[in-house]
Amino acid sequence: MYFVRSPHGEPRCTYRLCPDRDRRQVASGGADGQVKLFAALLHEEKVIIAQRRIPDQTNEITQVQELLGPVDLTGAVVTADAAHAQDDTAEYLAGERDSDNFLFLKGNQPGLQRAIYDRVNADRPGQPDHVELDYGRGRIIKRSLRVTDAGDIDFPHAAQVVRIRRDGYDITGAAVSKEVVHAVTSLDAGHARPADLAAIAKGQWGIESVHWIRDAAVRFRDWGRPGWMRMTLYQSSS
Repeated sequence: MYFVRSPHGEPRCTYRLCPDRDRRQVASGGADGQVKLFAALLHEEKVIIAQRRIPDQTNEITQVQELLGPVDLTGAVVTADAAHAQDDTAEYLAGERDSDNFLFLKGNQPGLQRAIYDRVNADRPGQPDHVELDYGRGRIIKRSLRVTDAGDIDFPHAAQVVRIRRDGYDITGAAVSKEVVHAVTSLDAGHARPADLAAIAKGQWGIESVHWIRDAAVRFRDWGRPGWMRMTLYQSSS
């Protein structure tokens, strides 16, 4: 269970959702000899709280409602990777289930990605709204967030849009990597400030530690790299 405290707003609970597709070689698998599982996890504990098999001839995008149907999402924030930046998923979470969402974006939604890029450029051209540093494993990661209201962005229940830049440095301070990602959330500024959104995003990326443990202990890499649908329980309070 993952908890964050926001300086504003009523207490609320937020789930963070990420797709998890485990591929296991079994005799009863599909045409490729694999069973594909779709799971939701709590990020701080790295505990699976819901899981289902993805039917053959489809993918996890179509299975969000089936996966989360039994889960109490009231007052929750569900986060997911770019595959789930879909109108239907956003409407289901923020419209039908009385929850919020935080969804990353990539090139699978080029129009929405461009609209968010332009909005952040226009509204937040100066210094970032939040900056944090992480040190570990012989590297330094600097994360810079720019956050603004969604305005007229054409996406269900969009309240804020986010740009996250991740700069990587070695122990001497030399730059070794740079990545820029965007996200959209139904959380307004009263319930999630930039530092809160940074914590949510960082929690989702933190699930990679689970990948490593499963790869090393269960040897999933022998069967193909598993994907994940991550899910986090988030809470903010005044």
